[in-house]
Amino acid sequence: MKKIKRTLQEELDIRNVGCKILIKVRRLVKASTLYLDYSKKNIRQRKYLKFKVFDENNLTNKDLEAIHFADMYRNQLEIEEFTNQDTFSLVKQSDKIYFLEYYERFAKKKKLPSYLGCLKHLKIFAAKKYGTNKMTFSEVDYNFCNHFREYLLEAIAVNTARTYMKLLSACLNHAVEERIINKNHCRKLSIKEEDGKREFLTESELRSFVKAKTNFVEEKKAFIFACQCGLRLGDIRALKFADIQGKHMSIRQQKTRGIIRMMLSPDAIEIVKQQKKSFPQRENVFVLPASRTDLNEHLTSIKDTAKINKNISFSCSRHSFAVLCITSGIDIFTLSKLLGHTSVNTTLIYSKLIDEKRDEYTCKIPQLLKKSRRT
Repeated sequence: MKKIKRTLQEELDIRNVGCKILIKVRRLVKASTLYLDYSKKNIRQRKYLKFKVFDENNLTNKDLEAIHFADMYRNQLEIEEFTNQDTFSLVKQSDKIYFLEYYERFAKKKKLPSYLGCLKHLKIFAAKKYGTNKMTFSEVDYNFCNHFREYLLEAIAVNTARTYMKLLSACLNHAVEERIINKNHCRKLSIKEEDGKREFLTESELRSFVKAKTNFVEEKKAFIFACQCGLRLGDIRALKFADIQGKHMSIRQQKTRGIIRMMLSPDAIEIVKQQKKSFPQRENVFVLPASRTDLNEHLTSIKDTAKINKNISFSCSRHSFAVLCITSGIDIFTLSKLLGHTSVNTTLIYSKLIDEKRDEYTCKIPQLLKKSRRT
């Protein structure tokens, strides 16, 4: 369990800044109990809470959770007791809380790779621009957000930059809700989505991929499985044998939180059976490299062996599934449900992709009729 450097008293000092009701600690033999201390109409009030901290000098995630719940309880009590007092402000001073530490805790709760990707670039940006990662929330103003936006547009792909700005905004919204700051300066700094190239494998290329010999067997099976059902990488990582009953799969998407229910193809079912036979004690169907870069390098090795002349990543499997469905006659609305899209407009991109390929193939038809010469 990961520990942080601040002690209990240091953590409480930060959270108590700007508050009328203070979180204090009563030390017992085996643990420390948190309580609220305040005065109203010159009468001293104490409210003892059920939240306990077991190691004051090395706070664990469980200890931080107890402090967080005590903080939430205190904030609610402040609203009830002091909301009508003109001199009282619920907004905490933001110059005491380190932004990147807060974002890291926020990102880990979300459990999505994109949040950690954004964190990585926030650290790089902060080190280059400010020379430190120890900036407080008071420094995360409009200029910070705008300069981070400019950095992203230079450093990474436009659509990835767009995603990271959304994640930064989500974190700042959360900080507003927790009354650490009173405004999200990132809210209006959006990046327009760019039509990206969605590479996919044709049926013949997929057959070559399946036949290719490789040491990266798990990665290969996961990719082929995703080509058969269209799951995103995060959902493939999270997929458990318990999510598959007979020929049917039911899974809650990590990105949209929507539920996908679908019948699996014979190839997908066969892969699940092989995985269960090979790993009978395992809970997850696939265990893939933690690094997306490593995973994509392994897939590149397989496609090179298969002599496929395309640059692919794991997301290519989802695009391949969508294209195979459309070319097989599945209507766009059914495909939209299979992919778990919240809007059919997103799915229409794949229909457009097919049209572009048709135009490309049409242009390659040899010219049979020569232009007539004028006599």
